[in-house]
Amino acid sequence: MSSLVELEHKDFWAMKLLNFDSKSTREKRKTQLHELEEMRLNAYHSSNIYRERVKAYNDKRILERNFQPGFYSILGLFSTSQCFYSIPG
Repeated sequence: MSSLVELEHKDFWAMKLLNFDSKSTREKRKTQLHELEEMRLNAYHSSNIYRERVKAYNDKRILERNFQPGFYSILGLFSTSQCFYSIPG
């Protein structure tokens, strides 16, 4: 039992020595957590904006192509009349 009292006594003096105020420390930690959460939300919002801009940029660069069956070879580069090998069918 005496060891618990000694431990509490040591804790009390350590807090007093360090001028430890639990209420102000609690409030400071709460503020830090709120700031961290705000930074996380801002980063999430910024990543969404970046993703939307990259998607718009890539979508703008997509070319519309009309493919006709039998016109392209296996690779899709040459017409069937110029290619040595074409898909039968």
